Amino acid sequence: MSTTTDNCLIVFCRAPVLGQVKTRLATELGEKGALDAYRNLVDHAIAQVTPVAATKVLATTTMHPECECWAMRLGGEIVLQSGANLGERMHNAMAAQFQSGHKRVMLMGVDCPSLDAHMIGQGFEMLAIDDVVFAPAEDGGYGLIGSCAAQPQLFRDIEWGTANVLSRTLQLCRAENLSVGLLPQIWDVDDLAGWQRFAAD
Repeated sequence: MSTTTDNCLIVFCRAPVLGQVKTRLATELGEKGALDAYRNLVDHAIAQVTPVAATKVLATTTMHPECECWAMRLGGEIVLQSGANLGERMHNAMAAQFQSGHKRVMLMGVDCPSLDAHMIGQGFEMLAIDDVVFAPAEDGGYGLIGSCAAQPQLFRDIEWGTANVLSRTLQLCRAENLSVGLLPQIWDVDDLAGWQRFAAD
């Protein structure tokens, strides 16, 4: 019989450093405006997922006092991301939690406002049947990935930040004969239009 401690949710974030977050937004809002927007997105994400019945981990780029506060609000530990690129950092974060004994691990970004506790709960339920689960994003990527085992092959040879991230990853799933579950499509905040959409909501 599974327990909530079998489940682990990793929230992936960057340290809130001026000029290093939401650089596309900074062209419209300025660096300070982009930093404030990012903090708002993180606050929203934490509030959305705090009710999830799972071990929670905040994986950040560098240790930072605000990140430590975010981890406390999330109710989880804080860890450092490691790896040469986004794919390696995501895989390493998930693999570490499998090594810690978790049976189902999901990783999400903080810039997808529609990701909430209900959707993440659905994802964990799907992992009782499927090998991998994704929350597809409107831009062709994904805002959440979950699996029942470390899958390093799903993070290699991906052009991160392009419109074919999910389609390429699904190809890799098929090549590995992995069953896939798809959550409802979500959207993310990468540019001014996305930020205005979030602000309007």
